[in-house]
Amino acid sequence: MKEIVRNINLFKDFSDQEIKALESCVDVRIYRHGDVIVEKGIVARILFVVLEGIVKSDIVVTSVAAQHNQFVAGELFNEVSFFDEQPSHVNFISEGNTKLLALSESALSILVEKTPNVAIKLFLRLLEYEINKLKSLSKFLSKLDKLGEIESRKAIIDEPVGVYNRAFLEEACENFFEISKANAKHLSLLMIDLDNFREINESFGQEIGNKVLVEVVRIIRSITSSHGIIGRYGGDEFCILLPEADIAKAREIAELIRRQVASYDFTFCTCGKSIRITTSIGVSSFPETANELGQLHASADAALYKAKHEGRNKVICANDVGIS
Repeated sequence: MKEIVRNINLFKDFSDQEIKALESCVDVRIYRHGDVIVEKGIVARILFVVLEGIVKSDIVVTSVAAQHNQFVAGELFNEVSFFDEQPSHVNFISEGNTKLLALSESALSILVEKTPNVAIKLFLRLLEYEINKLKSLSKFLSKLDKLGEIESRKAIIDEPVGVYNRAFLEEACENFFEISKANAKHLSLLMIDLDNFREINESFGQEIGNKVLVEVVRIIRSITSSHGIIGRYGGDEFCILLPEADIAKAREIAELIRRQVASYDFTFCTCGKSIRITTSIGVSSFPETANELGQLHASADAALYKAKHEGRNKVICANDVGIS
């Protein structure tokens, strides 16, 4: 099983330990020519990856004609049922003999509970894959196809800082919040604002400002490691999603970020001119300070506002001042 999983592009940079964790939630299924793998109108909470052979989807155009969509080795199908719990819009049919890797929703929940870091990595990879693959399902993704790989990257990555953009992060937030809620797991959100950063841009220019942002992101990554999902909300504001982290752990991480940024020497970014960068951070956590996703965002944002209002260079948790 390990070699089968390793040969799939989706898992190409997974470690042996991570692949071992994946083995517990996937199985190999064999289908013969003409077998219906997923029937139209049925909610099948299984994500399939083609290992060998061809799978075709039967998209009905008229009562007498059909357009076939083909899936070959390494490609995924049945995302609509798996992610959105919606009935399949098409029949997925085996063309010849096929071998498929099957990932069920129930098995994925076990993966989330036992090895959340592997689940996070898998979900991020699936999200990236979907943005590149589901081009025909929306005008937005159709435009990405015309713009090519560089523009596709821009659709999810904020350049030149190199973190996820707001749209991608919000989609990740929705997915992880539902997972956390369904499995009674903690989920924390950090809203980070660089204090008086506009003065840096005005004094040194946007190019220097971007260099400072890149260094701040590097500091954040060194602290959150693989546990945090970092996105830029715009300008000098960042958001960090922390699956499995309760309010106490999130506060600890936020304080570490604040201290390390405040003490960091940014002079190499400004050609030797001395500058001091500080951060204000708002923290919220499910379920301690929020029961819904909108509330999680709102309470973290309110805590951030209070941190800035109280003098900046400060961490405020939503439960410190009864924000909800």
